[in-house]
Amino acid sequence: MSQFTPNIKKVETQETAMPSQTGSLKKTQNLIKKKEFAQALTEIELVLQQEPNSAKAHIIAGKLKARQKRQDEALVHFQTALRIDPQTIPAYLRTGRIYYDKKQYDSAIKIFEAAIKQAPKQPLPYVGLAQTYFQQKQYIQAEQNFIKAINLNPRLTGARRGLALTYKEQKRYPEAINYFQSILRIEPDNATAYLGLGRIYLLQDNFALAKEAYQKAITIKDKIPDSAYMGLAEALIAENNLTKAQEILTSISKSSQLGSRLQKLWGDLYTRQGLYKEATEAYQAAVLQSSDENTESSELEGIDLLREMDDSEWEELAKSYQVTAQSKVNQVRQQLNR
Repeated sequence: MSQFTPNIKKVETQETAMPSQTGSLKKTQNLIKKKEFAQALTEIELVLQQEPNSAKAHIIAGKLKARQKRQDEALVHFQTALRIDPQTIPAYLRTGRIYYDKKQYDSAIKIFEAAIKQAPKQPLPYVGLAQTYFQQKQYIQAEQNFIKAINLNPRLTGARRGLALTYKEQKRYPEAINYFQSILRIEPDNATAYLGLGRIYLLQDNFALAKEAYQKAITIKDKIPDSAYMGLAEALIAENNLTKAQEILTSISKSSQLGSRLQKLWGDLYTRQGLYKEATEAYQAAVLQSSDENTESSELEGIDLLREMDDSEWEELAKSYQVTAQSKVNQVRQQLNR
């Protein structure tokens, strides 16, 4: 397994020598919380002029520039943060994510492996590594790393979702169902888990359960992708509930990126209604549109767990680990005092 190791030793920062800059960092973070990102970037660049060796400031600047799609500039900041402090895990994750977005998967793998070497007990580097392997269709490696992340944090539902999708791609449907259901035991109102179940039930031709899962997802969440409504329509057509299926298909935007699948469903509906001329036209349109689509999208295929885990979530995750760790320490102390 190839590994990435920063070549430059940790640089001593000036943060402790210049306490006056602490307020500027706080001001930057407050601006970010207010979603005033342009002002935040201006503020953090002022900080970097006075504290060029602040790893934290480089990470913040990189994050803000990545938000502006200035990926190359963001990458420089994250790499600089790693040279300053090779143990800065968020910089590894951000660097890996940029390589992932650029489809430079080998570089992403090296970075995530380096992060694991630095912090083998943190789950997110395993998630990044698993997601990269998933994108390369290396499902065994993806499975192994999603499981490692789950073992480190069983409540990390994004990793459970990734593992369920990995099983789905291997047609290991019972295992995929089990992990989507495990998400719902942790988060009973997780619409994404219901969408996952709906998709798998369709693949199993279990239309009653598929309809139930899609309806649940739509009830929970207002903004549901078109593909979810298409899944529900597909289940309704199979159950011969043609009136409701037609209502749903009519409501789907004609500009949907899933045009070929939408036309195919119209074809299925017309066939059930005995409108064979219209069905033929719809199927022909599906064939024509599919040639312009790179892949058949769905509500689940494009997982991006790193994008979901923003800095605020890292902070929350760190706090949860802090509580867990303190609990373990207290348990050990109690045992020693007995």
